[in-house]
This record gives sequence, C-alpha cells and structure tokens, in this order.
Amino acid sequence: MKNLFSIPFLIFLFSCNNSYENASTVVKEIQNQPPTSKLNEDGTMKMVNVLIKYYDLKNALVKTDAIEATIAAEKLTLITTDAQVFSASDSVVNSFIGLNLDSIKNASLDISSLSPSDMELMRAKFETISNNLYSILKKVELKNANVYHEFCPMAFSNKGAFWLSEESDVKNPYFGSKMLSCGKVFDSLK
Repeated sequence: MKNLFSIPFLIFLFSCNNSYENASTVVKEIQNQPPTSKLNEDGTMKMVNVLIKYYDLKNALVKTDAIEATIAAEKLTLITTDAQVFSASDSVVNSFIGLNLDSIKNASLDISSLSPSDMELMRAKFETISNNLYSILKKVELKNANVYHEFCPMAFSNKGAFWLSEESDVKNPYFGSKMLSCGKVFDSLK
C-alpha cells in the first residue's frame, strides 16, 4: 500500500519539479509552520498552490523568459481553475474570492496565448494577476506562507506596480535584468 502512495507523489514531483524548485522558500516555511487562513485546510492549500504557480510566472518574468512565462501561465490557469472549483462549492468563499480568481484565470490565459515577443504585454497582464492574488491573500488572511508584497515606482511609465515575492530581496518582474533590484518591500503577509 505504501508504494501506491509514493508513485502518484513521484509523478506529481517530476511533473511539477520546476515549481518545486522555485517555491523552495515557501515549502520551507510550510514545514516549519503550516499556512493558515480564514479558509479551511483544503482551501488554504489551494491558495498556497496558486501562490506557488504565481511565483513560477513571476520568476520567469524576472528572467525575461517569455517561453517559460507562457508555460507558467498555463500552469497557473490550471491551478486557478482548481481553486475556482473549490470556491464554487462554498457560496461564502465564492463571494469572497470568486471574482479575483476569475481575473487571475483570465489574465493567465491571456499570457499563455501571447507571442514570446509580447513580453511587455505579459508584464501588464501579470500586474492584474498580482493585484488580484494579493487581494485574495489579504481577504483570507493567509499566514505562514512567506509572502512579500513588493512595489516598483518606475513600472509602466512611472505609474508603479506591485507584485508578490517569496523572498524579501527585490527581483523586479516588470524590468527583469534591466533594473532587477528596482523596488522595495511594501508589505508582508507572515
């Protein structure tokens, strides 16, 4: 019986190994103290899974890797759909975060369908995802997941833009290597 459980785990691990590596900081925090929120345990883990896939997208944009960003956006779309199914099963939760999940899913779908030459449009859609995910995490009061809310005042012609990070070191997804450390930690959810 033990082997039956390890095979699905290995399949999951190898199919998602990129997410596993990129989210190592989140995983370490979870091992020390499990994440908590206003949602039940299943709902909290669904939000953590969305956050991990979000970090994959953010990290691809930091590297200015459009191919990796489109793949990460596809995975974020799938995991957001899973969170939507959970959300729809509870009318209170759905009214709480349903519209934000819809916005995340739609912007992720948009990114996944863009050409690799559309990096700036990907980053604009990413801002929508960032703002909606932060709104969800604040609403559900996610704790123990190591989330930093960061801000770059120069993004989008000095309009400024926020993003979430798994670390306090600023790595700007709106400029990538052009201005990697432009920005500051604005807030954190611990």
